[in-house]
Amino acid sequence: MSNTASRVLVVDDAPVNRTLLTSMLESYGVSADQAENGQQCLQMCEQNNYELILLDHLMPDFDGVETLLHLKELFIRKGIEVPVVCHTTEDAYEILELYKTVGFADVILKPIQPQILGKILATYLPDVADPASLE
Repeated sequence: MSNTASRVLVVDDAPVNRTLLTSMLESYGVSADQAENGQQCLQMCEQNNYELILLDHLMPDFDGVETLLHLKELFIRKGIEVPVVCHTTEDAYEILELYKTVGFADVILKPIQPQILGKILATYLPDVADPASLE
């Protein structure tokens, strides 16, 4: 399956997490760029258009929430809407609800399971095949 239309930005300060997520995305035929922090994420979103952003919550310079707020301003300036999905290890219900309240489209927990990522892709990238059809 080839899906050159969908482009995703993976933002995580841990290289192994970026590599794993990128590899999972490629298995769904989705191309991905990588950013290692919030500042780099913002620069890349200024220069490129993405259909989806997978954004780590805990990062050194800007955390995920601060990065999301800057992204929202950038998207308004560019006149676009891009779903931003938070990926985190924090699984407390209150924290997950907080992420959605501040504007994340969705939240997925690390370690990210391929089938969960597939559901996220099917939800936010309509041209990606339903993950159930890939099994």
